[in-house]
Amino acid sequence: MVAIRRHDGHIDFINVLLDFLKKSELSQSYSALVIVKISDIDEVNINFNYHVGDQLYTQAFDWLIDNTREKDIVYPLTSDKFAILLGNIKNKGHVILAANKLMQFSNQQFVIQSEDIFSQISIGIALAKDKNIDAIKFLQNAEIALDLAEQNHKSYEILSTEKEGLDDKSFEMKSNLDTALNNSEFFLMYQPQVDVNSGMPIGMEALIRWENPRYGIVPPDVFIPYLEESRLINLVTDFVLNTALRKQKELSEKYLDIPVSVNFSPFVLQQKNVEEVINKAIGIWGNNPSKLVVEITETAIMDNEKETIRILNKIKDIGVAISIDDFGTGYSSLAYFKNIPADEIKIDKSFVKNLLHDKADYNVVRTIIDLAHDFGHTVVAEGAEDEETWKALKILGCDVIQGYLVSKPLIYDNLIKWLENYKNYAIAIGSK
Repeated sequence: MVAIRRHDGHIDFINVLLDFLKKSELSQSYSALVIVKISDIDEVNINFNYHVGDQLYTQAFDWLIDNTREKDIVYPLTSDKFAILLGNIKNKGHVILAANKLMQFSNQQFVIQSEDIFSQISIGIALAKDKNIDAIKFLQNAEIALDLAEQNHKSYEILSTEKEGLDDKSFEMKSNLDTALNNSEFFLMYQPQVDVNSGMPIGMEALIRWENPRYGIVPPDVFIPYLEESRLINLVTDFVLNTALRKQKELSEKYLDIPVSVNFSPFVLQQKNVEEVINKAIGIWGNNPSKLVVEITETAIMDNEKETIRILNKIKDIGVAISIDDFGTGYSSLAYFKNIPADEIKIDKSFVKNLLHDKADYNVVRTIIDLAHDFGHTVVAEGAEDEETWKALKILGCDVIQGYLVSKPLIYDNLIKWLENYKNYAIAIGSK
């Protein structure tokens, strides 16, 4: 590993990049420049102190070194960014695998001054095979890719200097999905949701994960589009639905009777008699239908509004609750809003995380809460990561919060442990 620990910024990095590109001219492989940004380091500085933020940056740097190859170069770029230079990349698929591995950073627990810190990153990647590429342009491409990833709420984005599709090698992952279900490589994690006023758990969201023997943990935003291109999306959704209902039933009998939310792709929602599939699964496990929440994104509704609303009404007739996820990102109209057969509105985290510092985001959150309540909907705020945000949401009248302040997604056994001690999670502001 070539780890450059000096924090000299973009100017000195250009010299490193020039040397890297010069050496790469001897190779026929691709080169990649990865920019990793710690998305929430400002929040860490605000909620703790700058010393904690500095330690997080240092530990993040060490983690990146440990999770890249020995021949890669890791460089501290700015106070919240790192640059990683990857040589001998055979194809774009290898870059995707590297990005997937780096995204595991979000599951890493950093212990700083006796505090458990979980942080988030965004990644921008510039990919080039042209050895004559200008170093400044290469760096600009990586920064542009990072901006695109953040704007589109994606884990990472890739910009290439040439027009190319992902080759067969990069889609080995796609072929592995064919056997992933039979090999029990999919599993669920559960993220608790708590009442804003009491701090007590009142729900949980089931989140699918894929642990592949070769790739490790593959992020959902990477593999779900592949699933949606094939018949596998229906089979995997059946797995998620039945597993979530089985665990919800077990939870209700042994610990706490709270509902479980399951995400439905618009591709699944459009399948024939989807409401019968849901009802059959409920019957198998014996759940109370009201303890299942079907989540669908706002954008998915708008893509085929009339038909989707018809299907959602059929699902509601079973007694299942409907949640509209990522609300606020679809530029919906009031005419559309009044027709949503929803029980719950989930405000997209992109608005929640900045509501204390961005007046426009604050106004968006306030408007959604007021409007949703006018139509009788419960409001869930995603991405609540600090107590001040919790307090603000409470003042605005939000009903439920979900985010790392409450808990990161947990495997079922750890969810049980969390629930057994849930009074410890009723943070002081919940009772004020």
